[in-house]
Amino acid sequence: MATELTYVLITPYSLAKSRTGNIIARLMSLSGCDLVGVRMMRPSDEFVDEYINRLKKLGIDFKLEKVLVEYIDQNLRHENILGQPNRCLFLMFEGENAVDRIYEVVGVLTTETESEAIRGTIRGTYSDYITTPDGTVRYFEPAVLVPTHINYAKNVLELFAQLGFNDSGIYEECAEGETTMVILKPDNFFKHSVRPGNMIDMFAKTGLRIVGARMIRMSAAQGEKFYGFMRDMFRRKHKDLIAEKIREGIEGFFGFYITKEEYKAMAAVIAEINAEYEFSQIVKYMTGLDPLTVSPEERDKPGKHQALALLYRGLSAVGKIRDRLGVTDPAKAAEGTIRSDFGQNILQNAAHASDSVQRALYERKIVGLYDNAGDECKGKIINWLHGSHHKK
Repeated sequence: MATELTYVLITPYSLAKSRTGNIIARLMSLSGCDLVGVRMMRPSDEFVDEYINRLKKLGIDFKLEKVLVEYIDQNLRHENILGQPNRCLFLMFEGENAVDRIYEVVGVLTTETESEAIRGTIRGTYSDYITTPDGTVRYFEPAVLVPTHINYAKNVLELFAQLGFNDSGIYEECAEGETTMVILKPDNFFKHSVRPGNMIDMFAKTGLRIVGARMIRMSAAQGEKFYGFMRDMFRRKHKDLIAEKIREGIEGFFGFYITKEEYKAMAAVIAEINAEYEFSQIVKYMTGLDPLTVSPEERDKPGKHQALALLYRGLSAVGKIRDRLGVTDPAKAAEGTIRSDFGQNILQNAAHASDSVQRALYERKIVGLYDNAGDECKGKIINWLHGSHHKK
């Protein structure tokens, strides 16, 4: 069966109500599809006009088409009825029969408030389609926008590639304060899980806004630059411990006396090797590539492991995010923090968060979430539409 691409567009209202994490958790854990693209967007009027035009040609139920068109026209424009930034979060999923599987998790749009067809779905939880007895729509909020069949998906994904990603995808002007970066680490994506969504849900309790997002695959070179400062930390941290271990291991073995300074000299050599090894393990975990063995030709290519980078903005964003994340060692993290709940050890500790605004800027530039959110989504859509997607 051919691999399909499909999308979920989280609406401005759902983003404002901090429903993003739960929506992502359900999509990732229940659909069996892979999350392969994430991007913030603010639709242009040109995009909205063409979106509406295409919906009218897709053969959707007339009643549903009418209410969807009205919703898109009123809510997705820069000037909208909510009077707030029209930020949307675009999610792209890949997998066999992906369109139907994602749509099943999202759920149908219905006026039935207690329908078995929608109970437990995303729309069963978060959407509203309220009508008066005569059928007039009194209130409508779909929670997410999603295609219902493969031709619908192809048609609108083509539009996203043409007009949806023409701005930067980073909207720091949408909130006052400072911007910090979070990276949900690779082990959160090794299997279909609620983990990424649940962590986003916990970060949402800070009251901060997501103003940028990007799926990343760090290269070995990026990983080395991102974590380069840890080399010196490992050297300093373990030098005395290594000297003591050497002394314990060889004391009395030789027939001559070894001075404290000589033990320290030996430790300096071992500490250097150990620092390189521990540093390489971090880079390997984040990228899927061992910097000690990767070839020069592969060093700058995207890694094998993917992660999700998110920009959060608001007052005291750095401190709020780090408080919610918890200390580096999950075993020592306070209960109720993300690392306490989701971290496994010091290396696999769920997520990374910048420790200052300056460090956030440095890290954003490395992963490519500084002045734009990249064009991976656009490229993947174009490749798929032109038939380069593979079969599983």
